[in-house]
Amino acid sequence: MTRVSIRMDEELKREADIILQGIGLNMSSAVNLFIRQVVNSGGLPFMPTLDRDRLIKAKRQEHLNALLTFAQHNRRIDADYKFSRDAIYDR
Repeated sequence: MTRVSIRMDEELKREADIILQGIGLNMSSAVNLFIRQVVNSGGLPFMPTLDRDRLIKAKRQEHLNALLTFAQHNRRIDADYKFSRDAIYDR
């Protein structure tokens, strides 16, 4: 047996752990299952797709973060600013 280390977004891992637990798998078993299917099928065992809504939301959030960072660096938002980036984005 060999050990594999991967990097992954914390929120993505948390969401995956919940789903996997619901079907009786842990992350290690799920990754092993995925790799076995890659080998058996000679490629990805599914057709990759793009979640356009999630991509658009991420791009908007990224843009807002850049604007807020720029404003903060230029002291256009004071230290007592009351809204978080998430709160503004959700408005």
